[in-house]
Amino acid sequence: MDRKQVRHVPVEDAEHRLVGLVSYRSIVRMTSEGMHSETKGHLPVSTIMETSPLSVAPETATLEAIDLMRTHKVSCLPVVKNDKLVGLVTERDFMPIAYQLLEDKLLAGE
Repeated sequence: MDRKQVRHVPVEDAEHRLVGLVSYRSIVRMTSEGMHSETKGHLPVSTIMETSPLSVAPETATLEAIDLMRTHKVSCLPVVKNDKLVGLVTERDFMPIAYQLLEDKLLAGE
């Protein structure tokens, strides 16, 4: 995650169904709780992943996804179709949109 600058890793079963989500926050939490020192680096992902992550369908409206993320204080929503993981939407995905809207608003105010 650190090398690739990835903050979220979905966990799937053999049939590509979403079974969990590992986040940068879960790694930090594990480290702060000292779990890594007890296991000498051999800690199964299942012990730190969020096992019931909030998810959306591909058809979910962008504003609804943003609202869900804000309401539930999550920075990532797995996108699931027919019980299969098809993607992730994250706060970072909305940054270019927010930047453009802010720029347009500020330039319009001149």
